[in-house]
This record gives sequence, C-alpha cells and structure tokens, in this order.
Amino acid sequence: MLRIVVIFLAIGVTGLAYSADPVPFKRTQEPRVQSQKSPQVTSQDKRGTNQSPLVIEILPAKDADEKTRHERESENKKAFNDMLMASATIALAFITFFLAIFTGKLWGATKKLVASGENTARTELRAYVKMSHLESGLDIDSSGMCRMTVQVKNYGRTPAEVTDILLRTHILAKDESLPEIPDYSVMRVKKPLHAFLVTKEDFNNPEAFSMDAKNVLDVGNGTKKLYVFGYVDYIDAFKQRHRAGYARVYRPHGETASQFFGPRNNLEFVIQEGYNYDRPRKKGEGNDWD
Repeated sequence: MLRIVVIFLAIGVTGLAYSADPVPFKRTQEPRVQSQKSPQVTSQDKRGTNQSPLVIEILPAKDADEKTRHERESENKKAFNDMLMASATIALAFITFFLAIFTGKLWGATKKLVASGENTARTELRAYVKMSHLESGLDIDSSGMCRMTVQVKNYGRTPAEVTDILLRTHILAKDESLPEIPDYSVMRVKKPLHAFLVTKEDFNNPEAFSMDAKNVLDVGNGTKKLYVFGYVDYIDAFKQRHRAGYARVYRPHGETASQFFGPRNNLEFVIQEGYNYDRPRKKGEGNDWD
C-alpha cells in the first residue's frame, strides 16, 4: 500500500515540474567568419559579348495560336469587306457614267423630238403661196404684144404676206433647155407688190411684154420656144421667208400637147428641176429684209 502512495506522489511531482515555466536557455553563437578571398578566375567569361551573344527565347503564350487565328480571320474579313466596298464603288461609278450618257442621249432625243414636232407643226400649219395663171393662158397679138394674168393664191392653213412678184420671158431654140439655175435678173418696171392673204385667198395680177416680129413668127411655127418664169416671195405666220418658183412654156394652139390643157390653156408646166419649187429664202434674198 505504501508503494502505491509513493508512486502517486512521484507522478504528482513530475506533473508539477512539467507544468512550471521553463527557464530560457541562452546559447552563445560565434559569428562564422567567411573567407574574403575570391576564387581565382582561370579564364575570361565571354558570354553576352559579340563573340558569344545571349539568346533570349520568347515562348508563346498558351492561347497565342488562337489569338493569331482570330486576328487573321478578322484581317481577312476586313480585307474582303474593303474589296466589296471598292468593287461596289467602281460599279456605281460605271453605272453613274452610263446613266449620264443615257440621260444625255435621252435629253438629245427629246430635244430633237420636240424640235421635230415644232417643225412638223410649222410645216403643216404654215402658208403655201403659189403663182399660176388663168386658164386663158398667154395671148399674143399680131404686133407681138403678149398679155397674161398671173394668179397668186395661199394654199396653206395660216395667213401669208406676199412681198414681191417677178415674171420674165426667155426665148430658146426648139431643142435647147433652160439654164440649170434660173436667171431672174431683169429690169424692174413695177414696184414690188405687197398683199396679205388668208388661207385659200388669192388675187390676180395682169402682166404684159412684147416680142419682135421674127420671134413671134418662130414661136408661132414651133422653131423656137417661149418660156415664162418667175417667183413670188412671201412671209408666213411664223415669220419665215419663202420663195415659190413658177415656170411655163408656150405651146401654140393646134399642137398635140395643147390638147391635154384645154382649148385656151397654152402654157404648159416646165418639168426641169429648179424652176417650180417652194423653199426658204437665204439671208438677204428678196427685198423684205429691212
């Protein structure tokens, strides 16, 4: 029993010893003296020099390939869009160019159409004045005096102002033709005639001239031909100046050709070009330009 008590006491003393604060232990350490001597270099280090440059290798990041692929796709897409934009701009330029040409041609065609319409309207509506003669034709007496009545009529649809009438004669051999260009030069005896004619209106103007006895005989037997020709000048409602030509050849009564023109009409139509016409007058042609 005593032994058990002694054991418990020993255990209690031991527990008190361990529960008490330990006494700090101070250990004196001496500093280690390092040697200041550097090792001897047996050879010179040439790294980082021109003879042995340093090489730095930059390793790409893990997602570098993915970023590069996206960048390439973006650049290709941008280049494609730029190409589409440039192509569209060029196409638009060509379309605009051809549209401008088409518009110009359309404008020109419209202008010509309007001008043509105006000309057509003027052609259809303007006055047409013609000079002819009465059915009695030309009367020649034994003394060589020739008389005829000229008729001037407006066959157009608008009024006209007659400003001059000219009539002259020309005697040629039977087989001879008139000059290619009419010769209207003649000594004027009468003053220029003026008259205003509405549509379908006319007036008569008597004319007279003489021939010598020899020409009267030659014309009468058909060895020579007597031509009567001239013109009438007029201004239409559109202020355009015109000249209408007149030319007839005398056929004595009894000739076969005169049978087609009646018993008294002895003036036949001259079919030679340049004598029966209706044309615009040139600047200064006629006496009504003042």
